[in-house]
This record gives sequence, structure tokens and C-alpha cells, in this order.
Amino acid sequence: MTSTLLPEITALMRPSVAPSLQDQLDQLGRFIHVIQAWGPSFSKWYLGGDSKDEALRYEAFGDGGIKPAALAVLWAMNSGKATACDVGLWNGQDGAQAAGLKYLIGGLRPWTVNLRPRVDPAIATPQVVYVVEQAAVIWSPLLITAHAQSYMTKKVFRDRPGVGNMIYLPRSLTQREVPEAGALVPVMREQCQIGTIIISVVDQVFSDLLPDHVRLANSIEVRLVDQDLLPRYADL
Repeated sequence: MTSTLLPEITALMRPSVAPSLQDQLDQLGRFIHVIQAWGPSFSKWYLGGDSKDEALRYEAFGDGGIKPAALAVLWAMNSGKATACDVGLWNGQDGAQAAGLKYLIGGLRPWTVNLRPRVDPAIATPQVVYVVEQAAVIWSPLLITAHAQSYMTKKVFRDRPGVGNMIYLPRSLTQREVPEAGALVPVMREQCQIGTIIISVVDQVFSDLLPDHVRLANSIEVRLVDQDLLPRYADL
């Protein structure tokens, strides 16, 4: 039996200029508009809370962007400061349809946007690729990973990100540089290539329960490290 878990998507970045809270929420709003295409489970996002009733009290975004009540809550949580802050969202679903979205600001660590969905086998690889592509356009990250959390124990290098389903790197890559890749997808912004998505498996859904899939993703990781293309976490 193979895993049907959607990949967890994580973008790591170090912005040259820290966005304001409003800029941060505008970025999240653009990203949510992208993932809403995945289906009804991703259509509404809430600020969360200590109980389910409290968590459903404030829907975060509407057609016009951040909702006023949600903005007021975040403003109060941030002590009235206009600077960016940690934001956590929940899609209001339970069980297999639950999903979380976090935008965590830096410090010593890179700034992080993390989308953790659960199970939905109807979402195909091209739909995941599109979300990764748009995340790259929105945030210009150092990298984006897309794999189930369980793949973390199966990647080759403990001190580096894993490839899993796919990985985005902010550079142009060719098949000659990564011959093991199932596909390389250039990511464009304003007609210029800003990076490449390396996809490990293209003819079926990637599963870290399939040894052949894991071996392929591992071989891509080794190839990238041999060419100094896969950074250590400590260098991000």
C-alpha cells in the first residue's frame, strides 16, 4: 500500500528587506488564492484558536484580501506594530481534510512558509508543481521542498534538505546537471527564469513507501551535493 499523503510544502527565505505585516498578509493572500484551486477543502482559512469554536471565529481572507476583523486580531497580537509577525492559519477541516498554513518570521532561522495538507489523492503532481512555482514567484525563496514529513528520515543528508517529490532551487538547471531527474520545470517571472523545480518521479505519484522512489530521490540529492547545489541548513 502506498502513501496518498500530499507533500508538505516548505519555502525558506531571507528577505533583504523585512516585509510589513500588511505586505506579509498580501503575500499570504496571493498564495491562498493559488491553493484554493486544489478544491473546497482549501477555500477558507481561519486564524485558529485554543478551541474549535474559537478557531472558527475569524476567517482570515475574503475576495478583497485580509478581512478587517482578522486584521484587527493580528494587529493586537503584534502589539500594534506594523512589522511582520508569525501567522498560523487552519482550513477549518478535521481529519484527512485538515490543513495548516504558517508564515514564520526569522531570527537566526530563515523565514518560513509551510503548507501542511493531509490526504487528497485527487490532487495530481502538476497541481503541486503549480503551487511550488507560484510560491517561488511570490517569495523568491532560497529553496522550496515538497515531500511528506515521513521522507525526512529517508533523505541522504541529515544536514541538508531532501528532494522527495520535488525541490525548487533558485537557479537554472539542465538535464545534464541532474540526469536522474524525472523532469526539470523552469520557473519564470516577467519572462526571466528565476529557478528550477526538480521533479523526481513523473509517471506516477511519488511515495516514500516505494523503495524505487526513495532511491531515485536520494540519487538526485547526491548528484546535487556533488555539484555543491544543495545547501546545508546552516548555510541558509
